[in-house]
Amino acid sequence: MGEQKTIYIVTSGDYSDYGIAAVFSTEVLAMGYIEDRCTDGRVEEYTLDEEAGLGPRQLHLYRVEMKRDGDSEIRHARVFDDSYYAREKAAGGMEINPWGGQLMGYVLATSKEHAAKIANEKRVQLIALNEWPGKE
Repeated sequence: MGEQKTIYIVTSGDYSDYGIAAVFSTEVLAMGYIEDRCTDGRVEEYTLDEEAGLGPRQLHLYRVEMKRDGDSEIRHARVFDDSYYAREKAAGGMEINPWGGQLMGYVLATSKEHAAKIANEKRVQLIALNEWPGKE
C-alpha cells in the first residue's frame, strides 16, 4: 500500500448552498485561494482514497414525483453504473408537470431518503421563487 495523500478542499456555504470552490495539494495553496478569491471559504482536509477498501458509495437513479405540500412518491429506477442513460435522465433535472401540478423528474442519489431530500430542496426553491403554478 502506497503513501497516503492528503487533499485540501475549499468549501463555502451551508446546507443546499454548500459547495466546493477548489481542491489543492497543500494547505498553504488552499489558504492562499481563500485570501485571494473566496474570503468566505473554509478548508476541509481529507485523506485521498481513505475508504477505498470499502468500495464507492453507489448512486442509484430514482424517479421522483412530489406535490407542492411535500407529499412524494419515489421509485427506484436502476443502479447507476456510469451508463449514458442514467446520466442523461438525471441531467434532465426536475420540472413541474403542467397536467398534474407536481414536481417530476429523475435524480441520482444514494437512497430513497437522499432522493427525497434533493427533490424537496428543489420544491422549496420553486415555492420561494414563486415559480410553482397555482396556490396551495
